[in-house]
Amino acid sequence: MATGRRRYNELVRTLMGGGYRLTPQREAVLRALADTQQQHPSAHQLYEQARRHCRSTSRATVYNTLGVLKQLGELEELEFSGVGHRYAARTSEPHAHLVCTRCGRIEDFDSDALRAALATAVAGCGDGVTNYRLDFYRECPGCQGQTTDQGEVIGLGGA
Repeated sequence: MATGRRRYNELVRTLMGGGYRLTPQREAVLRALADTQQQHPSAHQLYEQARRHCRSTSRATVYNTLGVLKQLGELEELEFSGVGHRYAARTSEPHAHLVCTRCGRIEDFDSDALRAALATAVAGCGDGVTNYRLDFYRECPGCQGQTTDQGEVIGLGGA
């Protein structure tokens, strides 16, 4: 993954190369995307970060900028059951995601064995496979075994 500054510059070049102006509000959204510690931030998380850079950034600007970046091929919008829509830098190869059913954290997952198994599966499908997606739902290590004050195990749909 590109460093924050390099990723920011890539996003600026893409946006301007697509004929879009770099307003202070759009710049704030690009900075939020480039600087985020979340691998797959939500629009709300990006909005909150963008507002730290430019207080006049609106939710509409965040969603419109995300839409433009999707259209220009820089971002993927991913929908996860129980977690909602998240955004990720477009990668050259599909990869799996680990989705925490408790806190909603999403991590990229890749391994040689998984890549080989997926390549075999895609080859077995014949011509025409253009993309695929694989998500694993589980509790992340930080959430495993956590309970409520009443001793109930909690999750995205629970307490």
